[in-house]
Amino acid sequence: MKTNLNLTVISALVIIALSSQPAWAATTQASTPVVAVDSNKVIELKNGSKVREMINNQQRSLYQIALLSDISIAELREMNAGRFDKKDQVEVGERLVLPESSPLLPAIKKADAGSKDKYANLPKLGSDDNYDPKQDKDALATQVASTLQTLTSQDWKSITSSENGGVAGHIKMQGKDYAERYVRNGVKSQVVDPLRSAAQDFLGRFGTVQFQFDVSDKAEFRNVNLKLFSPWYDSENTLIFSQVSFQEYEHNRGIGNVGIGQRWDVADKTWLLGYNVFLDHDFQRDHNRLGIGLEAWTDYFKFAANFYHPLSDWKESRDFDEFLERAAQGFDIRLQGYLPQYPQLGGSLMYEQYFGDKVALFGKDNLQKDPRAITASIDYTPVPLFTIKASHKRGQNKKSATQAELTMNFRMGVPIKDQLDPDMVSAARSVKGSRYDLVDRNYNIVLEYKEKKFSVDLAIESTKLIEGETYGLNISLHNNKGLNSLSWAGDMLEIDAGGGFFCFTTGTCTSSSWATPQADINNWKIVAPSYVDQNGQRRPVNTNGKYTLSVTVTDGKGKTATSNAVNFEVLPSPSVRKIGVWAVDKAGNKVAVTNHPADGKTAITVLATLVKPKVPNGSISSASDAEGFSDDVLMQSVPLTFEAFQKSWKATSGGKNITLIDGTSGTVDSCPSAEPCIIVKDYEKVKMGQKVPSKVATAGDTVVIGDSYTLDVASNFEGVVDFAMTIDQFGTSFNKATVDFSGGKAGLLKVYRSDGVLVANQIGHLLQFDPNGPNEWKVDSEYYVKAYTSDGQTEIVNPYVIWSLVDTNQLACPGIATNALPNASVNPYGPWFNVAMGTDAHYKIRSQNTNSYATSGTSIARGDGAPSYLNLNPINASPTACAGDQGFKLQVVVN
Repeated sequence: MKTNLNLTVISALVIIALSSQPAWAATTQASTPVVAVDSNKVIELKNGSKVREMINNQQRSLYQIALLSDISIAELREMNAGRFDKKDQVEVGERLVLPESSPLLPAIKKADAGSKDKYANLPKLGSDDNYDPKQDKDALATQVASTLQTLTSQDWKSITSSENGGVAGHIKMQGKDYAERYVRNGVKSQVVDPLRSAAQDFLGRFGTVQFQFDVSDKAEFRNVNLKLFSPWYDSENTLIFSQVSFQEYEHNRGIGNVGIGQRWDVADKTWLLGYNVFLDHDFQRDHNRLGIGLEAWTDYFKFAANFYHPLSDWKESRDFDEFLERAAQGFDIRLQGYLPQYPQLGGSLMYEQYFGDKVALFGKDNLQKDPRAITASIDYTPVPLFTIKASHKRGQNKKSATQAELTMNFRMGVPIKDQLDPDMVSAARSVKGSRYDLVDRNYNIVLEYKEKKFSVDLAIESTKLIEGETYGLNISLHNNKGLNSLSWAGDMLEIDAGGGFFCFTTGTCTSSSWATPQADINNWKIVAPSYVDQNGQRRPVNTNGKYTLSVTVTDGKGKTATSNAVNFEVLPSPSVRKIGVWAVDKAGNKVAVTNHPADGKTAITVLATLVKPKVPNGSISSASDAEGFSDDVLMQSVPLTFEAFQKSWKATSGGKNITLIDGTSGTVDSCPSAEPCIIVKDYEKVKMGQKVPSKVATAGDTVVIGDSYTLDVASNFEGVVDFAMTIDQFGTSFNKATVDFSGGKAGLLKVYRSDGVLVANQIGHLLQFDPNGPNEWKVDSEYYVKAYTSDGQTEIVNPYVIWSLVDTNQLACPGIATNALPNASVNPYGPWFNVAMGTDAHYKIRSQNTNSYATSGTSIARGDGAPSYLNLNPINASPTACAGDQGFKLQVVVN
């Protein structure tokens, strides 16, 4: 190799050597312009606090800086004049104002009084006040020495080798490497570092991540869990957070927890109080639990209390075949403290209790009733990231458990070197440092167990049985081991006494077998007994027709269980028990159809009787085909009132309902309107075998064959009326009683003068005669009426007679005649100009001088006992009559 290299070659070698060293400018110059500050200078703020400035030398979060400086984030932002109000990270090279006691500040340098800067009196030319020429000179000398050392260490043979292109080729290769390094450094400073800073800022918002697992006393790893604490709102005094976690518990259970909570500073920020609510879920067993917790923390001490309540119901146990399980209800109280002189070392004490007869506080193999336990623990935290904990739990009956835990607490967004710094442990024990600590509670779901109860359910096909019909019983066994025997209890004897059967059979039940039962839960049947006994009492008499049955079963293991009691009642068979209705004529015979006068006064009895066929499975076509029965409960339940009988009885004519009206006062002989009605004169209840009261219209002293209900009816309207009765238990009567109301009104009227002279007669119930006729009537003469039925022979006793003036008096008062007065042809139901009315009423013809109503101008008012369906209100005569009653026709109406 040539030793006399020219200047060009030497220059190239220097460039190559420089390019092979890290770029000096790149290592000494920050990406952010550095502002010169005097870290030795103590500044007093307006509020009296003393601070110093520094240039931040590593990226940190505001929370980390405030925690190490023993101030709040708000105080830190205020000290720095709002420069960090909109950011949570402090970048490298940024100016930072901190309390003078902050451990982050550099140590104060003491000035050397014996030396004096020889450049101190030089004018400032805009350069950095902290520029040190000597330091810069030393750096240059160091760089030159390094360069010369690099030159002497180069492989000059390789550099000048023609295989590598000589010096020019080597320069080309080194230039390419230099360009690549330059690009990489640029990407790192302008892309990678900002992205890393943004990622740390983003992850910092997620708070704390904890990874933990236990080491049992058998050196087994178990209960691996992962928790994430996330602050959502963090102000000066208030923190709102959420926490989610998942853990493997007892090797085969995955449990998830979701919670929210709030913490706030009190007592001048010396205490931190909080509450939280959690929902715990067992993914494998589908259990749910609610947790409510309270917290109270101060420096080096924590208190927590938690209550746990099951939300899901009992479920089939996966641990035991014959058991059910659910989350146990319970609570715990936790105390935790640390040594102020040695904060890495701490201890805790917990009391817990759960409630239930079989609770697995110490595992499924150690079930206890209402177990309680005390757990004492010691933990050691060498650095904030790791904690080692040993605990011992002791409970009832000398039950105990020992375990060790390893926990990693990673605070996202905080540099890892801070989390590995032992000095940070003390800060984490303060109120400020523990603000983001996870909730101290039992994240695992303790289970409560209960043994499946052997039980029997008994059900019947219906609770209302129809006498004589067959019904099935259903027996269901739960949690049994086979079937050994069964026995019945209840009203089996009453069923037999009533003609029913209770049996085990696959076919038709024709006899009872309940006394010697088969060990079988299927094919049990009941044939319903009779509805009532011969005295009309419902069976069983002592329970008023309510039957009760239950069954006791013994399984293959000898366990015994008694079913619920089933209750049922027996109702009458509609095909057997019926209501028969008949009319009782004047001779006392029960007939289906009869005639009766429509006079509104004379009553006829209709009779409803509880009957059944004389022949089993027979039919009833007449009263002679039936035999009666009694229902004492029904008889007592029907009140002896018009409203009760009106509700049960129904009258129809031509398919139209006819109203029943109360005529029991004895004063009602006609319907209240022009609509037809039935006037009820009397109603009675008669027990089977007894006589109908003698006062009853046509059935008096009749002995009834079954419980009976009588109704005395009348009507003043002609027509055919059908009567039927309805009772809930028996429905509507199987037949009807028909009464043809006719001939009630007068069929023939005869008018006589008081001296017995017949002056007029007319077929029908009304009559008009002319005063100018051959038998003219005269003033002051008195007249009376005799009324006969439609046969013209039978005289009606005490007829109700209405006398009226009708038409005009033109003959008596020509030119000044009164306007025509209405008659029955115009107004069939009135009003008319009535001058007399009443039972067997007479009338004397009046003149103008004897106070004629026509002369006075107003007819008389309605009289007592007048038919209510007639309009008998007074009317006026206009103009008034000039000659009294003379000239008018005289109308007579008899009802």
